[in-house]
Amino acid sequence: MEGELKPVKEMRRHKRYEVQGVNGSLTFSVDAKIINMSLEGMAIETTRRLNINSDYSVRLRHEDQHLELKGKVVWSTLSRTEKTPDGDIVPIYKAGIRFVDILDEKSRAIISFIENNRIVTLEKRILGRFRMGAKSALLEYPQDYVVRKMSLSGMLIETEMPLEKEDRVDMSLKIPDSGEITIKGRVASVNKKDESEDFYLLGIEFIDLGQDEKNTLSEYLKKVGDVEK
Repeated sequence: MEGELKPVKEMRRHKRYEVQGVNGSLTFSVDAKIINMSLEGMAIETTRRLNINSDYSVRLRHEDQHLELKGKVVWSTLSRTEKTPDGDIVPIYKAGIRFVDILDEKSRAIISFIENNRIVTLEKRILGRFRMGAKSALLEYPQDYVVRKMSLSGMLIETEMPLEKEDRVDMSLKIPDSGEITIKGRVASVNKKDESEDFYLLGIEFIDLGQDEKNTLSEYLKKVGDVEK
């Protein structure tokens, strides 16, 4: 039955239940360094692998100038590795993003951003690429997920997004008969569902759950058993 819950016997802080018909979407943010940029797109460096053919929201900022664009990843490759101050080795990926849905107003904004941040002379052929120095961009990638298990303190979800442990994500969660709530989550575990498929099972711990959201989850979970408040 849609939305039916079945208890799972596990020693946890809160009772955990298998769920059906519960889903939502999450948004993960990635910081990136802009290598070069044109009216058509940009090349970036980031410590996270970007999914080819996936759509990202791109946020650019320079002093009081803010620019939000939509882009599609057209190529992505591992460039090198670097050592952090803590001694950890992290991968550095390069990726190409093509801007989409660029109207005249957005085009003028991109030209202005390039003009304010370029480190070479702006040529007449604006479609040329220009090196941007150490400017950064924020990439946001929305992804749907399905909830497999849930408790008052977290949930197990299935998604195509390959997140890493300790990642923080903004999430919306659709509760049957209760509408949609907004929560923040910490990735506590990551497991690939099947080696032949690009799906992942992520253990999510709720962070700073508000009282209204906690009440909504509690009422939903009470339908099949006692849940600690």
